[in-house]
Parts: sequence; C-alpha cells; structure tokens
Amino acid sequence: MNIDLLKFNLTLLFSILLFMNIQAQQNRFIYIQAENQKPFYIKLAKKYLSSSSSGYIIIPQLKDSIYDLTIGSPKNDWQEQNVTISLKISNAGFLVKNTGGTNWDMINLQTLQLLKPVKQTKSVIELEN
Repeated sequence: MNIDLLKFNLTLLFSILLFMNIQAQQNRFIYIQAENQKPFYIKLAKKYLSSSSSGYIIIPQLKDSIYDLTIGSPKNDWQEQNVTISLKISNAGFLVKNTGGTNWDMINLQTLQLLKPVKQTKSVIELEN
C-alpha cells in the first residue's frame, strides 16, 4: 500500500473523529420571555436565576438533556410552576403568557406548542411530641 495513501486515510479518519467529538459537545441554551415584559425568576438545579428587568432570560451552556425548571414572579404576580424542558439537538425558546389571574402558560416559540406545568406533590412529615 502506498505510504501517501495511508497517510491520507489516517488524516481523514482523524479529522472525522475530531469533527464528531466537537459536534457531540455543543452547548445549548434556553430562552424564556415574559409576554408582559415583567421580571421573573428561574430555579434550576437549586440555583436561582433572575430575568432582566424587561422580562427575558437566556440560560446558556446546557447540554442535550432534560431540565426541571421552577418559574415564578418575585412579586408573586403569578403562581410559581414547575416545567420540564427537553433539549435535544437544538436550543429552546419559550413565551410565558398570562392566562388570567395568577395562571400562566409557556408556549414553545419554535413549535407553538403549549408546555404544560408539572404538578409536584409535596410530602408533609408530622413529628409527634
């Protein structure tokens, strides 16, 4: 086998493997905007993140995974809710829309689908004296 051809094949194989590795490690982000442009907060992995004063936030450096977020208003204008967002091969963008009173919905800006809140049950442990 020709040495030049072998070098070419090895270089090509190395380049393909390097490209695949770079593709697999891309960072993703979640963009969330409040329809009424009021500030809100996000709780993600026990960390609180605040939106801008004009009501939007970008959560950067996320991997392809499933994220459980808690979204609420600092002034309790609307009810705190939990949502699950799945990032697969792309970024995600959502609009938080008030549906009357303290209720709100999240709309996926790419698919226009409604993202339903996840109901979490709170367990209460009572201690006897």
